[in-house]
Amino acid sequence: MAKLAEENETLKARIQELEQKARQLAILVEDRKFLTSDNERLKAENDKYSSENKELKDALEKSHVASDSMRMELEKLRKNHLNTALSFRSIGDSSPADKEFQQKYNLPGGEFPITYYSCSNSSYHTGYLYISPHYLIWDPSASLFGEKYFTIELKTIKSLNKVKALAFLPIKGASVEVKVLRTDPKDKKEKEDTITLRAFLSRKEAVASIVKTAKNAGHVVHILRDGQLDTSVGSLS
Repeated sequence: MAKLAEENETLKARIQELEQKARQLAILVEDRKFLTSDNERLKAENDKYSSENKELKDALEKSHVASDSMRMELEKLRKNHLNTALSFRSIGDSSPADKEFQQKYNLPGGEFPITYYSCSNSSYHTGYLYISPHYLIWDPSASLFGEKYFTIELKTIKSLNKVKALAFLPIKGASVEVKVLRTDPKDKKEKEDTITLRAFLSRKEAVASIVKTAKNAGHVVHILRDGQLDTSVGSLS
């Protein structure tokens, strides 16, 4: 009788153990279902983000193409403006504004501003570089440092040397060394001089305008990069 009672207790304990394992198994099954559902949700979100990322990448590539197109169109418009200004204005035309321009910068009759660019002089004082049919005129935007304007006759320009303010920088520079040949008033000999213009916001366009205007005046200006003749396709960059 005692043995039967002992076996009965053992059986009860075994049943309780099995019931506990069954409950644990049920919990594991529910956890697995939750993890499977969560994994499917994460996979769906990942597919969604991948699709959005592809759309953003495509949009970015399109914006780069549009940006290049706009830059080329802007350059084309500036060139058209330059050509139009030279085509419709003869050297004999002179408006009151042109006369004021000539008097302000002590220029001969017939000169007028074709276009202008923002840049600094060699002392990093900001100003504007005006281009007229036969001259370059740099005028400081402020005279706080006693800076004065100066002029360069296009026919005296030998070359435009594109340089960097700091040679070790990996990016393209924004400075131009204007090499000019001038006659010394004392010995009447030609001497080479260098005038540095810095911090151009649109160096490519400025160089192109100077070369184009000089060519229209019958003068050739060579383009250099770091002292060497620039013969690359993008030599005006």
